[in-house]
Amino acid sequence: GKEAGRFSVPTVYTYDDRQRKRSLGGIRALSFSRDGKYLAVGGMAQVGNVDGLAGKVHLEIWDWQKPQAKVITGAENHVGMIASLQFHSTEPWLVGVGGGGDNAFIAFWNIKDLANLPPLEKKPTLPTNRHKANGFYHRAEWTPDGKAVVVAGYHLMQQWTVG
Repeated sequence: GKEAGRFSVPTVYTYDDRQRKRSLGGIRALSFSRDGKYLAVGGMAQVGNVDGLAGKVHLEIWDWQKPQAKVITGAENHVGMIASLQFHSTEPWLVGVGGGGDNAFIAFWNIKDLANLPPLEKKPTLPTNRHKANGFYHRAEWTPDGKAVVVAGYHLMQQWTVG
């Protein structure tokens, strides 16, 4: 294959050879909306303490065809990184999980008004419902009927409902 396109996400923490010889940053999760119009990317914002994963959770949702960022947000100031993102197949929900300095989290972003948001310069926000837990969540997946999310983490799997 060959590269067909590229866009930059400079607000996500990336490799810093002065502080680390390895990278904990970069985009750690991505998910396309079911209609293919949007691409959600997640990771951790810029960070001062790499060892403590002390950057804030960072989410960007892009209009994939342009490419242009529609939303740059987080998870109610949670400190850590997004490890997994999943758009719901029929409902206006994006779920993200991960963890870090504030332990694990699961966040549900309501994307119902995504197409109608003002330009990015006005700093649009999305309604968010975030929950903290112990450990770190690695993966989230909607159930086949779309009524719940199954989350996998350290020594556990949990089921969460939306609504």
